[in-house]
Amino acid sequence: MTETPAKQESHAKSEPTKSGGSFYLQVGVFSNADNARDLAAKLKKQGFSVSSERMDTRTRIRVGPYSSREAADKARHKLEAQGMKPALVDTGRRG
Repeated sequence: MTETPAKQESHAKSEPTKSGGSFYLQVGVFSNADNARDLAAKLKKQGFSVSSERMDTRTRIRVGPYSSREAADKARHKLEAQGMKPALVDTGRRG
């Protein structure tokens, strides 16, 4: 079971992304903030752009943004190879 960290954004090198990209990969939601910080640090070391968001007592960890679904899928495959199960989030879709 995954848990999520608090609202604190940071960015590291990642697959080529464009500012304003709308695709993210949610990699975890944590009730334990230390677990969230550990995962975020691990992903940053691997070159992913990581953001975290506090949601009541839990913290959400995402990587991205990616400018296209294809770029997000490429990153998703890298995360899956490490045993993670990231969920694609398209923040640009309205309606």
